Amino acid sequence: MRSPLRLLSDIWTTFFLLTPPITPTLFRLKLALSPSSHLSFSHRFKTLFPTLLRLVFLPIHLVCAIIDEVLYPSFHQVPIKQPIFVASTPRTGSTSLTEAIAIDQLDFVCPTMGEVIFPYIFVHHIIDLLVHFIRRFFPGLPQHLHLFLLWMFSIDQESYERHPVGFFEKGQVEFTCSSWQWVGPGQQMAVPHPSYFSAFATLSELSPALENKIDQFRDELVFRKVMLRRGGKGEGGWWREGDHVKRVLMKTHSSDSIIHLAQRYPEAQFVFGHRTPSKQLSSCFGLFDSAAKSRLGKNTNVLTPEWIKTRMIWLEKMWEAELDIFEDAIPVECHYQRKRKEGGVAKHNRLSIPFDRFIKGFDEVMEDIFHFLLGEGCFEGERGQFLRKALEEHGVKHRAYKKGRSYTNPSLEELGLDGEEIDKKYETYIRTFMK
Repeated sequence: MRSPLRLLSDIWTTFFLLTPPITPTLFRLKLALSPSSHLSFSHRFKTLFPTLLRLVFLPIHLVCAIIDEVLYPSFHQVPIKQPIFVASTPRTGSTSLTEAIAIDQLDFVCPTMGEVIFPYIFVHHIIDLLVHFIRRFFPGLPQHLHLFLLWMFSIDQESYERHPVGFFEKGQVEFTCSSWQWVGPGQQMAVPHPSYFSAFATLSELSPALENKIDQFRDELVFRKVMLRRGGKGEGGWWREGDHVKRVLMKTHSSDSIIHLAQRYPEAQFVFGHRTPSKQLSSCFGLFDSAAKSRLGKNTNVLTPEWIKTRMIWLEKMWEAELDIFEDAIPVECHYQRKRKEGGVAKHNRLSIPFDRFIKGFDEVMEDIFHFLLGEGCFEGERGQFLRKALEEHGVKHRAYKKGRSYTNPSLEELGLDGEEIDKKYETYIRTFMK
């Protein structure tokens, strides 16, 4: 039986997922109330309303979560076995793959928001606010202090900013969707991406011995993270291999982790997939941050014509190159499936996914980008007009878009770019990223 407070907490969590973190929340509040702000009344209302909701629901959310943990402790004791691992490189759509498994393949239902993030979401916002003031009054402190503080409170917790979703099979077993998130300066994080530890070691100039220790801890974290908090207590509050295990889904973007998982869990089912990154526009175009900087009048070279043209080319090259790189990096027998196989489970511990139901084509991605940029006011000014013209010339027209229209990528010569230069830069970028 579902806890009524759990359902109530799910509602609160939805507001958190739709509104920004504390530090930008305070900034937005100040911006909306400032008499000198250039925002119109409608923009002020759109900025102020979710901000106030967030500030109001934060303590309510925390109280409900704590009460729920006390009154319904048995809710977390769900048996799980047979791990299922969704393996993909960054921006290849592991979220869509989990949806495909849960909805179509295994008949899992009831996605719930906020199953594993209480009361840590409150801690994250408090730390975020604390670091905001520390940076303001003590600018000499290490710039990555906030990452370290957040990391201390984030082990074994779901990534609430992306997809804190648990799937439940009808009356039988819990299906946990575990989401990794890359950690970078200024980002909110709930679970460290494995690459974070290496990056932190490099930035902090740690000794090789300590770097190795971090690598070992990272690998161990991969296995502990599989079970989250609800997979069985075990000794010391951690899940032990073989304890109360029935079924787990884990998403990971680290090819090294996949290798270890394949060796450690030979009976596990692996899902390998690749899709266009239609749901992660910020990863493709990086326009969330640049759009905000443009609106605030800060200097940025992101929306220059050269940058836009180059990213148009790189975007498509990424989708092709990542598939090859990832396939070469896995020493276990596996193949990418683009069509569903009858029976659900394919050979070599694979699951086939009906990709067509969960994957958007490149032209649909471009349409999403167009509407996002339009809503964000990114078509204002000289750079904005160039961006709009570039998108329209590429077959994406506002309110005139036709479903099924194919996207024709212009040649490098048409864009005035050096093909060899692009290939060289891209190869360096993607190889460095995948290390």
